[in-house]
Amino acid sequence: MRLRNIFLCSIGSLLVSQTLCLYAASLYVQEATSTHSGAVAFTIMLDASDDSINTVSAKLLYQDEFFTPYRISTYDSVISMWITPPQLPTAFLFSNERSIPFEGLIPGGFSGIRSPFYSEQRPGKLFHIELIPKKEGETSIGLSDIVLYKNDGLGTSIHVEPSTLSVHLPKPSNRTLPISSLAHQKITSNTFTANIIEESVMSNLWMVIFNEDTSSHPIHHFEVAESSTANPNQVIAEDFKIATSPYMILNQERNRYIHVKALYEDGTFDIRTIPPVDSRGQSSSFASILYGSLAILLLLISWYVFHKKFS
Repeated sequence: MRLRNIFLCSIGSLLVSQTLCLYAASLYVQEATSTHSGAVAFTIMLDASDDSINTVSAKLLYQDEFFTPYRISTYDSVISMWITPPQLPTAFLFSNERSIPFEGLIPGGFSGIRSPFYSEQRPGKLFHIELIPKKEGETSIGLSDIVLYKNDGLGTSIHVEPSTLSVHLPKPSNRTLPISSLAHQKITSNTFTANIIEESVMSNLWMVIFNEDTSSHPIHHFEVAESSTANPNQVIAEDFKIATSPYMILNQERNRYIHVKALYEDGTFDIRTIPPVDSRGQSSSFASILYGSLAILLLLISWYVFHKKFS
């Protein structure tokens, strides 16, 4: 009788654990779709299930043998604060497997996408990635080192198993892909804004926010350069790095110019420049005017003293 009870309790515990796993929060790669450019698009999705998630951390994995990285977009992501934004790998690696780490915060938590057109809460998008197929074959793209934290004020972590999506690649198309790095013409219309804010969620660090108007002029990606040069045309191309909004500036003293460049799908680009500030939080241009005024005032006082002495 005792063995029978132990057996029944074991079966019950197994069923409960399986049920909890079935409805647990998860991170996964949405099925691939082909784009007009010939690349293969994947979307990284967060399903909160019955939980509220405020922190997401993971690595996206793909095989270099089958894919060339093309672009990443965090537009319309449920993550509002990126600690480590997903970026295309640039360094040469000896391993065939490529890894794209990412980590972000969701202040207030995410429990699902709500809409008056459906009753359930649906998964939300983290980011979108496009990869160019190199050859025909069977491969996969997946997620590892997944860590999710609940929005419960206790930092409770949720165990999530790695996920993998199998992908069949047909013979690559001969269509030529647009090369964003060949942006050659500067446009003059106001198609985006760049503002700097102090974000308390990130321990009062200075961040740059990009606001884009994708309806009138689609943006391929943003680049940021922090420089001592006020003229962005004098900044070398290697100093501009691909960035996503919000962007945490490297020089938190804000004594350098921040040049934000938007590169558009049609090969044009536009630039916004945020001037530096001095240690008192005043604009450098204002400080220059102030110092110049003080110098003129000192000259006038000296001239007055000299005139009174010898007159």
